[in-house]
Amino acid sequence: RLQYNQYGFRIGGPIIKNKLFYFINYESEKSITPGQSKIASATSSSFGTANNIARPTIAELDAIKSFLMTKYGYDPGKYDNYDIEGEKKKILARLDWNIGIKNKLNIRYSQAENVDPAFMNNSTTGSGTFFASGDNRNSINALHFSNSNYFQRYNFYSIAAELNTSFSSRVSNTFRATYNNQNEPRASSSTPFPFVDILKDGLAFTSFGYEPFTYGNTRDVKIYSFVDNLTVTSGKHSMLMGIQYDFTKTLNGFQPYGADYYKYNSFADFQNG
Repeated sequence: RLQYNQYGFRIGGPIIKNKLFYFINYESEKSITPGQSKIASATSSSFGTANNIARPTIAELDAIKSFLMTKYGYDPGKYDNYDIEGEKKKILARLDWNIGIKNKLNIRYSQAENVDPAFMNNSTTGSGTFFASGDNRNSINALHFSNSNYFQRYNFYSIAAELNTSFSSRVSNTFRATYNNQNEPRASSSTPFPFVDILKDGLAFTSFGYEPFTYGNTRDVKIYSFVDNLTVTSGKHSMLMGIQYDFTKTLNGFQPYGADYYKYNSFADFQNG
């Protein structure tokens, strides 16, 4: 299924006539796009009869899902015929306040939040697992479950305030304070569960669990800035004096296989522990 929905609104006006004004803008976009293009094989559509028919059968994958839900209470999601959803939101709000003849204040807030879906990573770096040449988790030999995919979030939040003061026709001051937050974590539809690769006849067969490079993967940057500028005008000359203070706090998290990782040479091996 392919679907895009876009909507929003914009509103503004005076709160107090000639004194206090507001403006708000909101935008939202939701997308639904086809997810897994491969399908599990069946008696009527066997592996190799079409380019999108994978080696695992419906019966085999249904058995794996049933076992996971019965023994561990874990739902690995769907293995074919599912869509993926993305979302984008934007908010902008502003206040303008004419405090008096000599003072004006404006405050602005902006927010952007994006959720981009992505298929699980094919990399086995650091796991000790090596697939045969030309084989991997997303090859036609295998069909993974949807909850082993992930979402990349891109979030940005900003608030700024500016106070303009006119002391006289020759002396004015601008004070500005800003806060920016860039937050980019990964997310998953899965509950915490080890990521598991199941092989069959030495080739990738199916995978399920928490995407191996998503758990604990985050980037969070916070920036604080304060600026104060004093302007003095004398005839044809202007003199600017100011001070600025910036502070940045960064958090980076990367935990490959943070929810743990296992590989089994067959589903029977997995069942037997």
